[in-house]
Amino acid sequence: MDGDDAGIQIIGQEARMVALGELIRRSARSTVPVMISGERGTGKALIARAIHHCSYRTDKPFVAVPCGTIPEPPLARELFGHEPKASAGLGRWIGAFERARGGTLFLEEIGSLPPGLQTRLLHVLQERAIERPGGQSPIPVDVRILTSTCTDVQQLVYVGRFRAELYYRLRVIPINVPPLRARRVDIPLLVHYFLTCHRRPSSQRAPGISPAAMEALQAYDWPGNVQELENLIQRLVVRAPQERIQWQDLPRELRARCTAQRDSFAEDTRHLWPARSPFGPAALRRFLERRPWN
Repeated sequence: MDGDDAGIQIIGQEARMVALGELIRRSARSTVPVMISGERGTGKALIARAIHHCSYRTDKPFVAVPCGTIPEPPLARELFGHEPKASAGLGRWIGAFERARGGTLFLEEIGSLPPGLQTRLLHVLQERAIERPGGQSPIPVDVRILTSTCTDVQQLVYVGRFRAELYYRLRVIPINVPPLRARRVDIPLLVHYFLTCHRRPSSQRAPGISPAAMEALQAYDWPGNVQELENLIQRLVVRAPQERIQWQDLPRELRARCTAQRDSFAEDTRHLWPARSPFGPAALRRFLERRPWN
């Protein structure tokens, strides 16, 4: 996956990724809020940028706010701004809602939003206006709200840590991004794409990769998802001594994982070969999924 101001590319031929691309296009034609869920590293920010890029707001600002990494007082100022008299020692600050006017506001890790700010955000969605602390009157805002989360926000609603009214207002269109281990068929596409993107400046051609190395990459579970894969390819392009990445160039833990999976597959299927009755479809599918359909 890759995204920038010139264009957005969603790479994948797995059925869920094809459906995801169509959902992005349909969502872009609307102005209702979208909540993008998925594990860390799956490309949720890229999906948000793709929606903005495909919408009629593409020539307007795209403003992202990392709600999970900013403490509550600074986060409130970042979202809503403030006037000098509202905060001693601080100058006038234009918040993200105003900076994104006419465009898209992307709230990352919305499940981390403190309760007080949940109430203020719900008020903004209801009134379509913000109140800058220290200001004299509400300020109308026209923004498309996109959010992301790697936690189960619905569960946070159940335990009373997230306002139900806000959750349902933000999750008008839900988008779930599958983890990389659930779409191993896309790994070769992503590998070759990243090899091209991160090739050495002195080389006009992207480095190749051996079948054994590619098999190991497909066997790995990628807990860091697409971001982990991209980081590894960048490292291999720099450190691999040849123009073709080999099995021995891969990290030791990744090679060990591939070997262990291969041995486990052999052990699990050993007792099936002398069986007189044929495999059932379900059993065959389980074994193929454990062996990345190889």
